[in-house]
Amino acid sequence: MYMENKFFLCEHCNYKTNKLYNLKRHQNAIHNIIDNKTIKEENLIQKEENLIQKKENIIQKEENILYCSKCNKKYKTKKFLINHEEKCKGINSLTCPKCMKSFSSYGNKFNHIKKNNCKARSIIHADKSNTNINNITNNIINNNTNNIIINNYGSERTDFITFDDMLKIFRLSGNNIIPRYIELKHFNKDFPENHNIKCEKNNECFIKKNGEWKITDIEYLSKNLIINNSSELYQYYNKEKYKIENNIQNIDIIEFIKKRFNYLDLNMDRQIYNSIKNEIKDIIKSSKII
Repeated sequence: MYMENKFFLCEHCNYKTNKLYNLKRHQNAIHNIIDNKTIKEENLIQKEENLIQKKENIIQKEENILYCSKCNKKYKTKKFLINHEEKCKGINSLTCPKCMKSFSSYGNKFNHIKKNNCKARSIIHADKSNTNINNITNNIINNNTNNIIINNYGSERTDFITFDDMLKIFRLSGNNIIPRYIELKHFNKDFPENHNIKCEKNNECFIKKNGEWKITDIEYLSKNLIINNSSELYQYYNKEKYKIENNIQNIDIIEFIKKRFNYLDLNMDRQIYNSIKNEIKDIIKSSKII
């Protein structure tokens, strides 16, 4: 490139122009020649465009990530999130789900759980520093408001119920076995995360289902509680049969006990069945936890 009589002349052909940018455009288009300054400017523009695209990709990726409303764990698909949230207790992955003690590594947590000798504690004692508690439920317990995650109806914790607790329930006389078990499981003041049944002042009955409080018929609920909990008691008895019978050591009492949580036996005597159902209703109505 050189100037002649105020014209810019192309070094590679006969092209001339009175404007420098026209010459540069000509050389770029015809001779594929770009000066260093233009190259730097175009590289800078390209880098900026790449950075903007990268930021947009990150934003798009973050928008596609789904978070558990209880523990803030990340999931890429709604299916896996739903499966996780149905079982999630709202504690971080380094916390023992039974005693709520937190560990510095997964190995330490695994070794702790393997020993299986810790004492069950409520989730209110868990370290929630890594959890997202935006969707927690307010519970009034002993006139104090505690923010906890309530387990869905049918997904209650039972790890806090000891053999001695069960033995006391099995030794009860009369028709109290199923009602006392329901009371221990659903209305234990030390484990408010299981308070997933509530009866309000107007006697409307609610259960926690799929993360929401849903109204239900108390007649239907009491029947459902008998069916489900008689089955749980029956399974527990069969599992610990020899240990229970060695502690009771009375065949007549043992046979009586089995009849009081065997659903088939209960259905044969409607008077006993209705008595148990009415006692469960009373427990629900008297346990106005909200």
